[in-house]
Amino acid sequence: MVPVRSLLVLLAVPACAFRVKPKKKAELKKKAERSKANSSATAYVVTLGDSYASGTGIHNKISDYHEGDECCREFATTQGGRVAASQGKQHLMPACAGHEIPGIKRQFNELQANHPAEVAAGWEGSTFMSTIGGNDIRSHGGEGWSGILVNCILSFYGDCHRQHENQVANFAQVRADLVDFYSTLATGASKAAVRVFGYPRLLQRTWFGCLPVPGVSSGASDWADGMVDELNSYLRSVVDEVKGNHAGFDIQFVDVTNRMDRGACSMLPGKHVHAIVLNFESLLSPMTFHPSQAGYNQYYNAVAGTVGLSEQQTDAAAEQEGLWFPERIFSGWDTAGKGKLSLSDVHRMAGDDANEEILSIFGALFREADHDKDGFLVLEEFKGFLSLAEKAERGGA
Repeated sequence: MVPVRSLLVLLAVPACAFRVKPKKKAELKKKAERSKANSSATAYVVTLGDSYASGTGIHNKISDYHEGDECCREFATTQGGRVAASQGKQHLMPACAGHEIPGIKRQFNELQANHPAEVAAGWEGSTFMSTIGGNDIRSHGGEGWSGILVNCILSFYGDCHRQHENQVANFAQVRADLVDFYSTLATGASKAAVRVFGYPRLLQRTWFGCLPVPGVSSGASDWADGMVDELNSYLRSVVDEVKGNHAGFDIQFVDVTNRMDRGACSMLPGKHVHAIVLNFESLLSPMTFHPSQAGYNQYYNAVAGTVGLSEQQTDAAAEQEGLWFPERIFSGWDTAGKGKLSLSDVHRMAGDDANEEILSIFGALFREADHDKDGFLVLEEFKGFLSLAEKAERGGA
């Protein structure tokens, strides 16, 4: 049986980790009016979309984002901000965490209303970047993406990814809505360059399993990443269709899967997608299952060459400091609530398809971390196990 404390953490995920409720329409309108540009045409970098566009994941607390806004916007170190800085352009960011396609249509409509000179010029010289579609997914059971993650990836039963109600039911509708949106962009910003980002695989279990995400099975983690691949294939086909229907329109799909190759399952510093991150403001940080700064750096590198810029080498490994929560990981794997982990508990961390070699490595690390040699790891010993596991993954990466 799953301890009550674990269930409480899991049930908190939809409110805090994946979707952040946008501010009321009136507040957004006021902000748009404050940032309304003058009537002369210029060139901009515009970021439209959801949390993967706004920069959610860069900061630990909502209050650390621009104006403490629940849209979780980070202007400077996201790909749009860095491209704008490199090209000497102004960065506009209507993108807002939690927005679905209808909300992103409103983002574009408000942008058009506030920049009549750009509309008249077809946004010539400007670049639009977007990450759209993830929040519009619905399962046969009626869940959104966050609900699917909670019900399956973070569940403690292994076959949830095989259940019909957890499968995505509306890929075709999402695709049709995206074709409609980007077709609107093709007419309303016909002379702009448009870059459509794909999504990163969230988990990406390693040869070492998925230790930072307690309870996730090997099958569920691979299935979740497979769904991201499927969504990305639809996004790519949307771009191809819109390009074919609008001759001369500069729209490109930007794939990030090969660049953002350290997901939530990785033990290594500088991972591209966070696992479970806690804070004292909302229990679960908006970082949870969102890109890290290292991930957004890879977003920039993926798009740089398509807009005439060079890639940049950055070291974001230090950002991981302070984001490990051994207590949370320990509690998650301690499903019996005994305050200690046995060797069989540790073997579960390796995944349900771990071979004998992997199990042997886990056993060796367990025995090295078990300082009192009582056959169990208490929390302090488990912290040592995590350090040993990180070194082992680094050596096998």
